[in-house]
Amino acid sequence: MTTVDRFRDANPGGEVLVPPGGESEAAGEGDEPEPIDYDVAPYEHYFEMDGFGLAAHRGTGDERDWDRRDLDPKAVVLGLTVGDDALGFPLSRVEANGSVAQTTVGHRDVVVFATEDGIHAFENPGLAFERTVEPGTFVADGARWDGATGESDDGRSLERLPSRRLFAFAWQDDHGADAFHENE
Repeated sequence: MTTVDRFRDANPGGEVLVPPGGESEAAGEGDEPEPIDYDVAPYEHYFEMDGFGLAAHRGTGDERDWDRRDLDPKAVVLGLTVGDDALGFPLSRVEANGSVAQTTVGHRDVVVFATEDGIHAFENPGLAFERTVEPGTFVADGARWDGATGESDDGRSLERLPSRRLFAFAWQDDHGADAFHENE
């Protein structure tokens, strides 16, 4: 597995068979999901404006309250759910922790990496990962690991975990104020 950017760099004439896309309520004016046009930056203006949520995105003026000081409501979060347990990993916290977070969610040991390609979650087979000076690369068990792909330089691969990338306010709406990873 690789990222779209890495694929395009390595294969200038290559074709991405399933390009980014999908539908979102935030892509249109109404409440029904509409196709997302990724050639246009749909969230660029949203990040610059005050307020958060669909009303702020659409400019309808309905204000929401955010009673936290430790996280911005529009902070990027990688959300993991394992059974009935849920934990969100704010990108800023993972970056502040050496770009790696290791914990247990439900019954699974997990490792989350922050890289230039985004934030990624994998099952942790019991390794202790540390960041290297090379961006996006971590060391554990005598090998160098790519934080975006979960692949090591000795041929091993970490199992990628199903996750969702979303804003802190949306994660908190779904899972509560205590469902965020805290650095130790």
